[in-house]
Amino acid sequence: RNSLSKESIVESQNNILSIWKTRRDFRNIERVGFYWPKKNEISPLPIIQELLFKKIKCYLPVISKDEKSKLMVFRRYIDSSRMELNRFKIKEPAEGRAISANQLDVVFIPLVAFDKKGYRIGMGGGFFDTTFNTENEKPDSKLLGLAYEFQEVDSCFPEVHDLKLDGVICPNNFFLF
Repeated sequence: RNSLSKESIVESQNNILSIWKTRRDFRNIERVGFYWPKKNEISPLPIIQELLFKKIKCYLPVISKDEKSKLMVFRRYIDSSRMELNRFKIKEPAEGRAISANQLDVVFIPLVAFDKKGYRIGMGGGFFDTTFNTENEKPDSKLLGLAYEFQEVDSCFPEVHDLKLDGVICPNNFFLF
């Protein structure tokens, strides 16, 4: 991802937004969770802007201050949200009521790689896996990855605790699992 040109990154983000806008299966959503992009991850920010324009509530994850906890909550994000850096230097909303992941209709999840079965490799922290694999999270939240095509691999060699995605949007394709 670090070798991509700025132009290529912007074009990829625009293509992903275009693909997202054509999806009729995600028309009746009210609350959408996102991640704040880091290290040249595909940015969900264009999709966030599109949804905010349509008055759909957008949320970003907030990690616990307790360094032993891998559970996240989500806080509402709007353009004027005051943001702060968490311990991993990732932006998150500094204030607002926290909701649990089970209150989100769709969640965009970051990834380093994904495979043909819908498994992903993240950055290694286990926050998304832990949060969405707890028994109180509803299984009908749609989990979507955003990735470049070159991030697809034959297998992520999933383990029992690994999260399975419902789909991945790439600049030139939409994969459903």
